[in-house]
Amino acid sequence: MNKKKILINVSGHTFETLECTLNRYPDTLLGDELKRNKFFCDKSKQIFFDRNRISFEAILFFYQSQGRLSCPPELSIDVFVKECRYFEISDKVIKRMIKKAGYLEQKKVYTFLPNIPLSRKIWNFIEYNDTSTAALIFALTSSFMIVMSVVIMCLDSVPSIRNYSSSWSRHIWVIGEGITNAWFLIELLVRFCFCPNKKKFLKKWLNIIDAVTVICYLLMLALKDYRYISYEYLHTLRLARVLKLFRITKHSKRLQIATTIIKSSMRDLRSLLFCLILLNIFGASIIYIFENSFVHSQFKSIPHSLWWAIQTIVTLGYGDIVPMTIPGKIFAASFMSFGALTISLPVLSIVTKFSAAYTKNLKSEP
Repeated sequence: MNKKKILINVSGHTFETLECTLNRYPDTLLGDELKRNKFFCDKSKQIFFDRNRISFEAILFFYQSQGRLSCPPELSIDVFVKECRYFEISDKVIKRMIKKAGYLEQKKVYTFLPNIPLSRKIWNFIEYNDTSTAALIFALTSSFMIVMSVVIMCLDSVPSIRNYSSSWSRHIWVIGEGITNAWFLIELLVRFCFCPNKKKFLKKWLNIIDAVTVICYLLMLALKDYRYISYEYLHTLRLARVLKLFRITKHSKRLQIATTIIKSSMRDLRSLLFCLILLNIFGASIIYIFENSFVHSQFKSIPHSLWWAIQTIVTLGYGDIVPMTIPGKIFAASFMSFGALTISLPVLSIVTKFSAAYTKNLKSEP
């Protein structure tokens, strides 16, 4: 095994490591012997870099820990990413570090057909609301149409509006629905025509939802005169338009930050879910044992008791299922206290991480 020591001088501070440690990542600047020897000084037998020393400590730890990369708390994420790219750490590792830290990854502005400036300008106009005032107005209009569509869907569920077809208010909802769907159709076609990568565009779930809701609306218009054709299932599919509310997050930096942080907290959320499942099964089993002997017991089985257990863990307590025996009531009181305490621990971790990451991202906003 190669135990050769290598001295690296970064802005006057000397670091010492093994050559085999750097060779773990041969595609990087330090891992490639030919590349790092360009900075080698024969006189002092050291490799010299005039770079950020704090960043280099984290980068060197990346080699020593076999892939753990994290931004130092006292350093800006933009500066650290710049240093990582200087030392040729892969973009995949950098993106994983950004996601894990809860930072909002900067969107890459695609250059669509450089020889056609008009196409590139249209794509930036409809996709990035910070490119111009007109793009911001377009994003706000699109968000308004989404909210209006969901409001119409909710009002359409009111029996007095849905069934009384001669009402003037009913016609307003029909006209409003037509306007919003026409907007969604035009927007979808324009975005598809000018997107830089049509294959990726078709794979995005929000685009699929847009297409499904518009197609269902058009089919309902085409089939409304056919009495023997039932299109209730199309109406059900159109309820997916409520998911279009998630598209509003694309136009809000703060909502994007919140979404990114939630994704980065999936490990904590999985731990919370695991605790919920364990406590739920445990509580349902014990309460069933205590209550099963009672003649008028509301706990018919362990699966039936799971509903009571989840209510008790989160201290909601609808009261539709309650223990009737003394042992059952004592256990319910203990289970409620223990469940609330157990669940609060992972929740506290998630909230703390969310708050810290949210603050960091807001500070990095231009």
